[in-house]
Amino acid sequence: MKSFETMVFVSRGSQELADWSTNAGLATKKEPEYDNQFFDYEHFSQGTLDAFPTKDFQFTGHSQGGALAQYGAVKS
Repeated sequence: MKSFETMVFVSRGSQELADWSTNAGLATKKEPEYDNQFFDYEHFSQGTLDAFPTKDFQFTGHSQGGALAQYGAVKS
């Protein structure tokens, strides 16, 4: 099994219209609902870490990707 010394998960920011709709809701202090994007991200990152063991892993992202990165870091 291949292993890595360090792994970095990078997530892009808002891109699609639905992403911007969620962002607009945040600006009006409307609490966002969790959608499958967060759960898909958790499943992907945990599956990757299970498949490729590493001692050091990090999460980073911009805008909505930053929210996913924080979620991934807490859940890992």
